[in-house]
Amino acid sequence: MISDIIYRKNTAVEIETLIGSVEPMKKIDETVLKYRGCGDINKVWIVLRPVSAFLHYGELVRRKEILKEMTSKEVGFKVLVLKEKGVWDLVDLEVWRRGHKEKDRGVEGEAQ
Repeated sequence: MISDIIYRKNTAVEIETLIGSVEPMKKIDETVLKYRGCGDINKVWIVLRPVSAFLHYGELVRRKEILKEMTSKEVGFKVLVLKEKGVWDLVDLEVWRRGHKEKDRGVEGEAQ
């Protein structure tokens, strides 16, 4: 089994590009399911670009619990976010989305 990155010996980090994928959720499933029998790995993080996270947010949130049940692994979706020039952050999908909702409300509030 080859992971993109192993973090802290027990977390597999996979970087996925869903843009242009015919079946993006199938791609996510296959990526996570390959760790089903791997006892050393108990967490799988899928790193996504912001546009993929935005387009597939609802599906990803629903898929997270399904994949956990299927694999007994903690599954997390992370969004790659530019923090400042040359510095990138991995932000949890739900935290990233919440931040965008707050920004959207601030813009609407200013217009009123």
